[in-house]
Amino acid sequence: MAWQRYALTLFGILVGAGEAWLAAASCGVGATTTFLAASAGGAFAGYVGYRLATEPDNSFLQKSALITISPLLVGAFFSLLLLLIPFFGIVLAIVAPIGFVHRQIYEGKLRKRMKSKNRCISLRDARRFLEAGRGTLIAETGLKGGYYRVWFTEDDLSQKGMTALTNDDLIALLGGEERPFNSLLKDEYLNEETGKALLTRIPPHWVNSGRLKRMFPYAAIAEAVCLASVVPSQADSQDLGI
Repeated sequence: MAWQRYALTLFGILVGAGEAWLAAASCGVGATTTFLAASAGGAFAGYVGYRLATEPDNSFLQKSALITISPLLVGAFFSLLLLLIPFFGIVLAIVAPIGFVHRQIYEGKLRKRMKSKNRCISLRDARRFLEAGRGTLIAETGLKGGYYRVWFTEDDLSQKGMTALTNDDLIALLGGEERPFNSLLKDEYLNEETGKALLTRIPPHWVNSGRLKRMFPYAAIAEAVCLASVVPSQADSQDLGI
């Protein structure tokens, strides 16, 4: 009924504004903040009242009770959220450095293995090849996004049908499928035991920032998605105590 809609909406505005005003006043905030809190509380509870008025299942008194407690429930939710934020911040502050250290140890071990196999190249040497129009850079990334490392090969991968990974390719890889060119890069070039690509010291973030393309505007850059980029090998996991 129309009178219920108007009555419950007005009731919601008054209740929401009153409860928000009392909560803000008890916290000792300024007049402007108290006014904004009362306005937001009134608008919210008024909307709840308007929506409840269209529901035929509950009585007028039941709807009034729901309007009364709705701002309190929202306030309790945000209060709990504010209490949990410091907790999650502490957890993140502990976990993030541990993950970073593990990552750096893994990268150091990988570079050491690549050096023992003569599969590292300095930026100066890579620049010499690329400026002469020779070779391809391979940006290795993981399924979770973000580049992990940049490799170099003297091969011209465009002669092997190199194509950029499309959104459809990435969706397929997320679903557990493979793409021929991605498999070729992983097996023939990036495999730690049998691959022939050389590990560079080019910072991975240069790929996203565009600096890599600015440094080598004519160089071919391929992209490979590797599960190994996300999870260290079993041997590395044991070494790291994971």
